[in-house]
Amino acid sequence: MMEPIRGISYLVQTLNVSAFTSVCIGGIWRGAAPNGTAYPVCIVQYQAGLDVTGSNQTRLWVDGTYIVKVAGPADTVGTLASAMDIADGLLQKSSGTSEGGTIMTCVREKPYQLDEIVDGQRFTNLGGFYRLLIHS
Repeated sequence: MMEPIRGISYLVQTLNVSAFTSVCIGGIWRGAAPNGTAYPVCIVQYQAGLDVTGSNQTRLWVDGTYIVKVAGPADTVGTLASAMDIADGLLQKSSGTSEGGTIMTCVREKPYQLDEIVDGQRFTNLGGFYRLLIHS
């Protein structure tokens, strides 16, 4: 059952390089950033997944979907786009290990964009839905 956390840990450790964190100065957070966090900020969140089993119902891997997004004021959309370009370059077709599991692949399935009003200010979220195949 730890696969969702293994996937999040993998995404955070893969993104935690200076090329990304120097642009995304608010850091990388699971689910939500604390109040007062600087922008732009990166949010990583598990969406859903399914167990892939063999003929004897042995779990072979978990096929999980995660959202990776950067958020900030709408007038910084150029910076947000640059941050997501860097993030996608780090994540697309990557693989590795995390928290005792193996990430067999990480690929973006869909781009993501959402504008919202927060405390009277327009914010933009840019990112993607990433599919991770996780073997424990």
